[in-house]
Formats: sequence, C-alpha cells, structure tokens
Amino acid sequence: MIERCIYCGNVSSQLTDEHIIPFGLGGSLVLEKSSCTDCNKVTSLLEQHILRGHWLGIRRKLNTGSRRKSKGPTSLKANLLRRNGTKIMGKVPIDECNFYLVFSFFRPEELDVVIETGIKPFAKNINYLVLGRDPSIFYDDSGKPVQLKPDDKVEFLISEFTASGLLRFLAKIAHSFVIRERGENACAKFYLNQIILGDDEHAMRFIGNASDLAQGIQLPRIDKFHSIQIVDKGKYVTVLIQLFSLPQFDALPIYEVVVGESH
Repeated sequence: MIERCIYCGNVSSQLTDEHIIPFGLGGSLVLEKSSCTDCNKVTSLLEQHILRGHWLGIRRKLNTGSRRKSKGPTSLKANLLRRNGTKIMGKVPIDECNFYLVFSFFRPEELDVVIETGIKPFAKNINYLVLGRDPSIFYDDSGKPVQLKPDDKVEFLISEFTASGLLRFLAKIAHSFVIRERGENACAKFYLNQIILGDDEHAMRFIGNASDLAQGIQLPRIDKFHSIQIVDKGKYVTVLIQLFSLPQFDALPIYEVVVGESH
C-alpha cells in the first residue's frame, strides 16, 4: 500500500488513483491510491492538454475511449486562410480533418554522457504521421458552407505539439509504471518527479529516443494500443515506451526514459 504521493512525496490520506496511460488514450493499467490531490491536478491538466489537443485526432480515428457519455465534438474550430490574406473563422467536421501525429527525436543525455543543463526541451528532429484527409468543406461561424479553393489553408485551433508536453507525459508514464511493477522503493533515487510536475528544464537529460538496438524490437503490450518494458542498464532503471504500437502504424518511435538509479 502506497502511503506517500509518488510525485511530491508528501504523506496523504486522500491519495487518488493514477492511470499509467490515460483512459482517453485507451490505457487500462491503474496505480491505485498513489497521487495527492494537488499533484493529480497537475498531471490531469497535462493529460487534458494532450488528449484534447495534439492527440485528439488519433483518439477519434482509433476510438480509444472517453469517460464522457457523449461521443465528443463532431467538428473542430478552424480558420480558413486565403491567399489574398483573408481569414474566415469557422469549423470543419471531424471526419473532414487531417491530423499530424508528431514525434520528437533525440537521445537521453544521461545515457550518452553529454549533459546540457538548464535548457528548455525542444525537438531536435521530428517525424510525423498524417491521419485523415485534407478538408473538402468548411463552415463559417454562421453555419454557411464555404467552398474551398486549391490554395486555401485550414488552420485547426487545437493545442499545438510541444516537446515539453510530450516529455513530461512520457516521464509520467514511465515513473508510474515502474512504481506499479516494482513498488515505491523501486529506485534508490528517482529522477523525474519535478519534471512531471512542471520543472522541465532537465527533461532532455533523462528522456528521448531509444538506441538503434532497441528499434524494431517487440515490446510487451500493456493494453490494446500501447507497449512498455522496464530495462535495467547498469546503475539505471529505464523504461521503453512505444505509443500506438499498432500494425497499421509502421515503426513508430520507441522512447527511452531514465526513471532513476537502481539499488
């Protein structure tokens, strides 16, 4: 039984359950009674930002699930940008949207022994997967359909991808997964607590892409959509994570997270 919050370490009698991966992304593993109410608010806001923004498209395409009784939005707010500089505000039906699933690429510095301290996370390189088709219809704010021209651009008004958000999200998954599998004393020292709670300037030290040796391996599936594996590397406890590890998505990246030091 966990007595302290796994993020801030404070003792609390009102610890809440933590999903390893959010229910809205199809996650099914739960770490019971593990997060204090303050930290739960922080991790919930992080997850909402991702679920309702960057990964809203793949949630709809894969039907990963939702706690809401409704099926969610049927359209997205958007701006129609025309070549002459005109901007029309309106919306596009979800089924007419294309979404970019963006992934960052960089190695965890702790494993490469190249430490750049005090920098904000950024995407050194990115790759992306396009889901859906280009919009063919646009509705202005009055509900009137607007015919799209070949050189029109549609700008969807959802939360943008950030390297910081992705790394904090991966840190939260890895940290909670190790504690679920090995207990709250799994590491002699945990590295990720402050990163998860928002102090992300050292995130690139501990989180990044797995080595080439790890790419192409089959990680154990933890639910319908995602795969995770704990790997001990000398003094480090690391976690390999492949989100959306599905046959139709060829070779999505495997991320490696240095959770802490082993005993």
